[in-house]
Amino acid sequence: MLGCAQTNVKDLTEKGLGYTTLLVKRAKERVDSEFVRLVVKSASRSRASPDSVGVLILSQWSRLGLENFYFGFAKSVHVGSVFCDRYCLLLPVFNQTVAVKAMVVVPTSAAQRYEHLVRSFCS
Repeated sequence: MLGCAQTNVKDLTEKGLGYTTLLVKRAKERVDSEFVRLVVKSASRSRASPDSVGVLILSQWSRLGLENFYFGFAKSVHVGSVFCDRYCLLLPVFNQTVAVKAMVVVPTSAAQRYEHLVRSFCS
């Protein structure tokens, strides 16, 4: 199930990370059992799919326990993902329970600008 948050680029960039975090938190809270029932009922009646232009899917995988998988020889140190330009995945960080690794695909043409923005948030 997708819990969706919607905003515009201006608010996203001007209001900062706290605003973005609040949007995501509210979207996750809306995905309750009643929401799931309504989506399943609606999907069973329609074959339409949402327009994906301008959509970023943020998915939190950091609490799934992926870092605890045991493959028969050692625990995993890195959990990777399938990259798609619409997804940002929040993954666990090895031996750091209060940290997440955000994996996002950025077009080559925007990579330098993206790196600048990320570094400005961190400083």
